[in-house]
Amino acid sequence: MTEHESDELLADQVLDGRHPSVEHVARFLLVPNPNLPAPLYAIADAYAAHTRRLLGLIPDGPELTAALRDLLVSKDAAVRAAL
Repeated sequence: MTEHESDELLADQVLDGRHPSVEHVARFLLVPNPNLPAPLYAIADAYAAHTRRLLGLIPDGPELTAALRDLLVSKDAAVRAAL
């Protein structure tokens, strides 16, 4: 099993039963792009770990979805900044 496949499997487990809006945004955070070079992948992976922690702490709702969207924007900016 590749690292990407294991990330996908973990995302499926973490998101099982979550609200569709939470699942949609969180999936972009939980599964780093396998085509990223190692230093950029490490940044995206740090965001995946933080996302898993947030999903364990905060119940589904509009504010969680908003927090995840903002986290996604932050992750994208961090990866771009490291280019």
